[in-house]
Amino acid sequence: MLTSVWMLIPVTIIFLIPMIAGTAFFAIRSPKEANLKEDEREKIIHLKGTHAAYYPLVLGVWANIFALINGLAFGWSVNILMATLVLAELVRVGAQLYYYRRGY
Repeated sequence: MLTSVWMLIPVTIIFLIPMIAGTAFFAIRSPKEANLKEDEREKIIHLKGTHAAYYPLVLGVWANIFALINGLAFGWSVNILMATLVLAELVRVGAQLYYYRRGY
């Protein structure tokens, strides 16, 4: 279990570095847009994306609880939780991109 938990540290760092670099790049590239407030349309798109991501997140957590009750090893449990978080984020970002492209 400890090995799996310690392996999360480099994975987290690997996820954070491109996110921070991308945010900094776009903020430097267009500084006026970095300080703009969200309009109503952007708030709705954000909420719809978050709403869509809620379902795979809940299903993944329930699947993990069910697997732990039935004797799944803790290492696999950590993997299920990480996969659940990644899937939920992909659904959230995908839904937001879809709604932006559709013009909602």
